[in-house]
Amino acid sequence: MRAKRYRHQPIRGVHISKDGGKTRPIRVSAFEDEIVQDTLREVLAAIYEQDFLDCSYGFRPGRRAHDAVRILDRVVHRGKVNWILESDIVSFFDRLDRNKLKKMLEVRVADGSLLRLIGKCLQVGVLEGVELSTSETGTVQGSVLSPLLGNVYLHYALDRWFERRVKPRLRARQLWSCTPTRRDCFRSGVRRSGKKAGKVGRPSTFSGSRSTGRGLGRDVGRLPARHAVRA
Repeated sequence: MRAKRYRHQPIRGVHISKDGGKTRPIRVSAFEDEIVQDTLREVLAAIYEQDFLDCSYGFRPGRRAHDAVRILDRVVHRGKVNWILESDIVSFFDRLDRNKLKKMLEVRVADGSLLRLIGKCLQVGVLEGVELSTSETGTVQGSVLSPLLGNVYLHYALDRWFERRVKPRLRARQLWSCTPTRRDCFRSGVRRSGKKAGKVGRPSTFSGSRSTGRGLGRDVGRLPARHAVRA
């Protein structure tokens, strides 16, 4: 590390089962590489935790998806919500645009050595059996660094977009859904899946929404702008 000759070793690839007969790729790093990833995570967390918005809950210290659901539940019981919309970004970790992520990191990280080290953790090959494969997009699922990098990406691509471009257009009592439009998803380098919508009955019957996609699913509703949440 001091001599700047560190090289991230190839990651072992495994697949775990998902609903519907599908599988989710999980990558297992060597012990030494996990130490480097965790150190980077601590450094980046110290920088970005003060920047992340209050509407962000996934993979945040002292926060969890249930806290986002609790806020939705509280607003629903006030009788201000008729619909809850859930949206999930398709294969977010696999499709994340590394070039855009690099530009986002450069906004707050000026240390070139640190940025190069992050790049080495992103651009590492995956070893499945005897076959070594590489990819130009995405972060490594299973890496301790990936959730934080995903939050950085969503902070600029979704959260700040909503705060700066959507909220100013809303009237005080106007209702909203923070599901990004298809155009903005592609412009940000992510693609969304189909939306699900469910009518919320009387407050006493509301059981809360659910979070999917390793905590990065979208539990969203038509709420007053001050109650935007991302879990």
